[in-house]
Amino acid sequence: MIQRLKDEVQEQGTPLQTAVLASYLEIYQEKMYDLLVNTRADLQVRLHPTLGPHVPGLIQSPVTTSEEVHELLDFGAKNRAVGATSMNANSSRSHAVFTLDIRLSYSGEAAKDLQSRIHFVDLAGSEKQKKTNATGERLQEGIAINQSLSSLSRVIQALSGSSGIQPVFRESKLTMLLKEALSGNSRTVLLACISPSRSNHEETISTLEFAARCKLIKTNATKNEQDKRELLETLSKDKQEIERRLEEERQRNKLLLQEMERRIAEAKRDQELARQMQEEKREIEEKLQAYLKGEHERGKEQQVEVAQQLKGKNEAERESPADAAKEAPRESPGTDAEQVEKKEPQEGPPESLASAAEKVEQTERQALQESPPDGEKVRDPEDKMLQESQERENLAQSELEELKASQQKELEQLQQTKASSPG
Repeated sequence: MIQRLKDEVQEQGTPLQTAVLASYLEIYQEKMYDLLVNTRADLQVRLHPTLGPHVPGLIQSPVTTSEEVHELLDFGAKNRAVGATSMNANSSRSHAVFTLDIRLSYSGEAAKDLQSRIHFVDLAGSEKQKKTNATGERLQEGIAINQSLSSLSRVIQALSGSSGIQPVFRESKLTMLLKEALSGNSRTVLLACISPSRSNHEETISTLEFAARCKLIKTNATKNEQDKRELLETLSKDKQEIERRLEEERQRNKLLLQEMERRIAEAKRDQELARQMQEEKREIEEKLQAYLKGEHERGKEQQVEVAQQLKGKNEAERESPADAAKEAPRESPGTDAEQVEKKEPQEGPPESLASAAEKVEQTERQALQESPPDGEKVRDPEDKMLQESQERENLAQSELEELKASQQKELEQLQQTKASSPG
């Protein structure tokens, strides 16, 4: 058919290129195997946004004649899983899908591409254990076949609109592979095999009901045609749009880089200014500490001097009354009567040293009682010096606090400037 179409097109003077690719796989216990190779590796079904369901790693063999297609079918059938049951000696134990991918490419003025895909699906029949008498591996195969057919039946029922639910294609590899054939751009034909035997009455009814539900599915088939000139124009427009966006992104990145460099330079200047301010603050604090320490030491020295002066003056005041009391008998000229008394024997006992000491002490106490006004006058300069020293310390401390507050305010403003600048 393809060769005949190619000959007809070439007779009209339009070059045509054709390609037919064949693939053959089976789904055995929900595992997918390629039947065109002798090794059995589990394959997976993937959904592509434009290609639809496809199987990565599946061999697609190019064919040119129907004989080559029959050879591939015979080769794959030999690798397919089969087994004997009580109902069938050569019962197929898996679902098989043979696919032909046909591609036509026209050249010249009417350049266009056509593509079509044909799926030939052989479904394994449902089984009942009481009839097949399957055990062990055959029983597991029958369970997997029934589960796969049940998933296909639920999808067909959902597509027919009788259940009002959305079809779940991912429930089984079979339904996922046949998604486009069941609900997309396709035409689907179902061949149902039934048995006239009375013993298979239930299976026949179930198969016919399944076929009736399939007839309710409506598909809309359209030609998979794409004009090459339109494709080239679309690709050219897409390329120009991508280049424009890349240029805009490049310019935007350039501006962002310049802005970032400017902000980095400003941040470095701010950091240098903050470092200089910290050094100035440290120098001022050191000078202020040295000044306060010197003032404190000078105040201590002045206090010591004042204390020594006060101590000397108090000692001098204590000694002056005693000296005056001792020198008083020597300086007094004395009377004739006293001289006579010295020469003549006294009537009473002589004055003892204890009584003289008592008199000296009384004189000192009297002098001390009378001296507080003078002492207060002496202590007034000491209080004044202490007060002046305290005032100087308080003034220096207040200046230090003001300096610290101003520097802290400058640092906070600098941090706010850094925080407000993005990046």
